[in-house]
Amino acid sequence: MFDPLDFLKLASELQGAGQDESKLRTSIGRAYFSVFLFSREWLKAKGWPFNNSGGDHGSAEQGLKKNVDRATGDMLGSLRRTNRGDADYDLSKPITQGDATTAIALANTIISNINTKSKPVTP
Repeated sequence: MFDPLDFLKLASELQGAGQDESKLRTSIGRAYFSVFLFSREWLKAKGWPFNNSGGDHGSAEQGLKKNVDRATGDMLGSLRRTNRGDADYDLSKPITQGDATTAIALANTIISNINTKSKPVTP
């Protein structure tokens, strides 16, 4: 089975590749998908329901709010809507190495919170 944290390793490699904006944008997207997939699989293993649709992104946020803490769910939402949203959809906004660094740090914080602050999961 694929380890979603491998996407986070790739995000770091792309972020460290310099000022190539396509790599920086891709880095942010991979950082988001790494932590989304990590969160989803962690929640699924604990019985949180998913239906393999676009709604799973919001469901993962809600699952983290309920089973880790509100701040962690909000961080996932921010990483998705703001960081990844800018990188994937706003072509007029320049994406910098700092933007990619911030996204990777946010992803690492979410993973750390899941590993240290989790409560028993309730659907």
